[in-house]
Amino acid sequence: MGKTKRAAGAVLAAAAVSLCILGGCAGPSTRILPGGQEAPQEPRIILPDMLVLEEANPFYLQEALGMVAGVPCPKRQEGEEQIVSYLQQMLTDYGYEVTLQNFQTWEPEGGSVQRSNVVAVRGGSSPDADIILVGSCHGVAEGSPGAVHSASGMVAMLETARLLSSLPTDTELRFVSFADRTGAEGGARRYLAGLTEEEALRMIGVVHLGPMGYYTDPRMVLKTDDGKSTLLGDLFKEAAGEIPLAGWKQQEQGIPSLFVRRGIPAVEVRQMWDAYEAGSPYDRPELVDIERVAQVVNALARVLSDIMSADTPSLHAKSRFYNNLHEGEYVQKEESSIRFGESHEETDNRLGMTGIPVTENQDSEGRAIHAYQYHMKWFNVDQVILTRYYYQDNRLVEIALDSDGAGVGLEEMKERVSEIYGIPWAGSAGPNGVEYHWEDPVYRLHFTLAPASGGYELNVVEYDAPMRELYAGPLPAREETAEGSGEEGGAFHEYQKPGADADSPEISLWADGGAYDTGKAGVRQILESLRDVYPQELEGYLESVHVYTDGIGANENYLEPVPGTDGQAPMQFRLWVDWNDVLRRDGSFRDRTAFISQMLVFQGQILEQVEGGFYKESFDTALNIPRPESEPDPDTRPLTETGVGPGQEPEEYPDFVESYKWFILADSGLEGTDPLNLGLRFFYGLENLTRAREKIRGYLYPDNSSRGI
Repeated sequence: MGKTKRAAGAVLAAAAVSLCILGGCAGPSTRILPGGQEAPQEPRIILPDMLVLEEANPFYLQEALGMVAGVPCPKRQEGEEQIVSYLQQMLTDYGYEVTLQNFQTWEPEGGSVQRSNVVAVRGGSSPDADIILVGSCHGVAEGSPGAVHSASGMVAMLETARLLSSLPTDTELRFVSFADRTGAEGGARRYLAGLTEEEALRMIGVVHLGPMGYYTDPRMVLKTDDGKSTLLGDLFKEAAGEIPLAGWKQQEQGIPSLFVRRGIPAVEVRQMWDAYEAGSPYDRPELVDIERVAQVVNALARVLSDIMSADTPSLHAKSRFYNNLHEGEYVQKEESSIRFGESHEETDNRLGMTGIPVTENQDSEGRAIHAYQYHMKWFNVDQVILTRYYYQDNRLVEIALDSDGAGVGLEEMKERVSEIYGIPWAGSAGPNGVEYHWEDPVYRLHFTLAPASGGYELNVVEYDAPMRELYAGPLPAREETAEGSGEEGGAFHEYQKPGADADSPEISLWADGGAYDTGKAGVRQILESLRDVYPQELEGYLESVHVYTDGIGANENYLEPVPGTDGQAPMQFRLWVDWNDVLRRDGSFRDRTAFISQMLVFQGQILEQVEGGFYKESFDTALNIPRPESEPDPDTRPLTETGVGPGQEPEEYPDFVESYKWFILADSGLEGTDPLNLGLRFFYGLENLTRAREKIRGYLYPDNSSRGI
């Protein structure tokens, strides 16, 4: 940016202290309190004509977080209605023009449910001014306070709106909280459906604020549709200061992708990994590092206040040509899955466009096959390729790319596909020439390039990738996995790439795509993560660990019991981990939070069965859970220590595995007599499992291992 803009930013930052001394900007309105109470209002002091950017106020952030995520709401609908009312009032108090966008969603249990986007607008200096949109989500999981997911991003948006509310602007500001985050981004889709082409053209960028401030991991990422930078994202990165940013990440789906398909640059600023507690009853405000959230708000406010300045020229052209924006088409990338088996409606939602019905046929068994046409880009070809999706019983079974209008001939298309998936093998020769074939064993895709009259057709179908074992053996000791040996007692298996010479050193952990070194490092990373959750107290229950691959979405991680002697319950288990479902091709975790949570669930399932079922039987006895074989007298059960008196029954019984998982992950939650807390309390009475908990948490939360212990 130019000197004028940098100078303006420096003046704004330097003046922040002056504003605090003068006691200027009003904080959050507290008129809306839980239970409909009203609080006395403090007069808002407005300092006109002062070009001052205040720093984010942690007290205001904490207050807002407590207002929207202080207690879990028993019903999702009621929780969202309260949040919408709060946001509407707050943004109105800050001087924005606020409207609600209502829309209906269908839920299997609740039927048709109304949702509402909250849209706050502050106009620019002219009707054709640039537009910047800052978004967040207010969807909540039933029974969860939702502090990290997703109130943390929402209060960051709210505080950014407050800081910018009194500054002069030649840019139109929009702050939008989207509803229905957990329902295929329904709120964002509704907002985009109501956006005119003129408004979309004026937007120079969208910044979506996702979950943030989770205390166990301060790292954050910038997520975009293609994993490449955007103008607003780069400006935020420059202003981030002490915020630890782990770079750019691709977001295959999500709100940024939806905006990009309307030609609008978009980036999401969010926590690198989701909180373990996200969406659970333990997703409470104390999990959020408010100082970290304030840092995000300060960086974003500095960027936006600079752009708002009348001295800053329009950034429209620069934002559009900063990277390769789509023009209404979907770009099929190598790392984007194709979900065979999905319905036509699901394809429309995933691609962000409506397929055009083009034909209807029948297969050899008389079943109807429907085809829909989409405008897409494939294999780094610049031109749009007409693509047909074929559905049998409304389930995707095949995709066909037509050469008409693709702009590349058969030989060039063959080269394009080979650049991604390697050297093809030749198939049978048809009436128009030889067919060529490629396979992607990671995403389980089979490609066939066939010459056709006047061109060619490229077909894509799903295939069953072979299962390949990459590591088998006991769980290595921590020092072994750290040093990368791992072979002691176990074995890494190496596979030669198809088509390579017998003496070729080029090997891979999958047929094509991805280097062997990356794959081997990924195996070690999986073993190290397993080492974190299997301390010595629990290690003996694992006979062996097997890391394998058969592509994404086939067999997934699972436990295999080792049969006990004479029909006894198993005492040991084999743990199978699917490399491709856990890690990306580059060796990074797809979702480390989900992986660790699943491993803890497996641990609970192991404890449920070992030692002759001792743990499970003790759990059932302590919590008065009826056993199928008999119904003991409840008065004889020792329930007083768990909070349920003799002869009393809880409304629902706690689940052994779920209780164990939260015994490890939850900081607190021992108060109360709800089923989860009752089950959690049981495990604290077992000394060996309490020791295991301390060790696991010491590895999962290295900087906060003492919290809740």
